[in-house]
Amino acid sequence: MQLNSQAPGQKALRREIIAGLRSESPWLPAKLHYDERGSELFEQICEQPEYYVTRTELAILESHAAEIADTIGPRASVIEPGGGASRKTELLIDALDECAGYLPIDISDSILTIASERFIERFPDLVVTPVHADFMSEVEFPEAAPLGDTPVVYFPGSTIGNFDPEDQQRVLASFARMAGAKGCLLVGFDRVKEVARMEVAYDDAAGVTAEFNLNVLHRLRDEFEIDVPVEHFEFCSRWNEDRQAIVSSVVATRPVTIDLDGEELSLGKGDSIRTEES
Repeated sequence: MQLNSQAPGQKALRREIIAGLRSESPWLPAKLHYDERGSELFEQICEQPEYYVTRTELAILESHAAEIADTIGPRASVIEPGGGASRKTELLIDALDECAGYLPIDISDSILTIASERFIERFPDLVVTPVHADFMSEVEFPEAAPLGDTPVVYFPGSTIGNFDPEDQQRVLASFARMAGAKGCLLVGFDRVKEVARMEVAYDDAAGVTAEFNLNVLHRLRDEFEIDVPVEHFEFCSRWNEDRQAIVSSVVATRPVTIDLDGEELSLGKGDSIRTEES
């Protein structure tokens, strides 16, 4: 198995990070969550009793997989941006009639390799073509990639809610290009519900979601050489009525200064850096 690599280099990603931190309301790209450690933590989040999203989506797939597969039709391929949702994707591929191939796309090469090897073992006759890329950018599939009669872009987990409206349009336009004129999109959405239920889903009692978000700061320090005093930040997650989203942030517990290539980012106690929306 060989990865088709189109991922942005560390320098390009670092420039994106610096631009976000220099914004009037500092933020970090959600993609930073998903290094090897972050992906492990996200798997743990999905198992927390407060996190209803995975259980609900699995139940929907288990109940309606045959109906979904019938709607898609035979000889379809599955293209999964952020590939590696294991059980959900297995259910879909199992239900499809003569699945032509599986194309997972992920910005983490280690997670992509692990996910691809799992699917090769689970489906020995399935052609798996992993693409190491940022699905927010243009993604080109290898010429030999088996797209079948109907390329299906599969985007579960309510991940679409991690983007603001402008980026959602960019993501969906990118998916449309991947699927082509004969393809389709299968996407999971979480709907607004009781605020208390949503807030605890993204701030579990075990603290796994907190560690998941603080891991982003560890990446800034360890990978991107941005001197962040991780020990002086704590996690915060709250429902934002205006944005209609759970907004996750890391909040300074004391005044801190971060050097951004000669330009200082000064945060007072209580100031925050947005890490994710859901």
